[in-house]
Amino acid sequence: MALAKPEIAPYGKAAVEFLTKLGLIDLAKEKFAYGENISSATNFVVVGAAQVGFTAYSLAISKEVAKETDYILVPENLHEPIRQRMVLLKNPPQSVLDFYNYMQTSKAKEIIKQHGYVAP
Repeated sequence: MALAKPEIAPYGKAAVEFLTKLGLIDLAKEKFAYGENISSATNFVVVGAAQVGFTAYSLAISKEVAKETDYILVPENLHEPIRQRMVLLKNPPQSVLDFYNYMQTSKAKEIIKQHGYVAP
């Protein structure tokens, strides 16, 4: 069972919370194959090193992963929300400021939603 390291990766933490709430953590934990991050955990399943795993919805629906795997969604009420942020450092170069501003547009938010995320 592939998952990202829960002590450093939010998706791994959510996977452990899910298994704990279902009462399956003790059965599953001896079968864990930890990836350094969600991408490496997903790759374990894609290449067949793990038969099942936890990943981000955005990765599950990507063309590369979807052609090799199937997925089901983990109910959101069975883990803490995974909050992702974008920050802007002080005095950024203009190109960074342009990108930051673009990410606030409705076009960018629609792209974010198409890739499985909730846009603010």
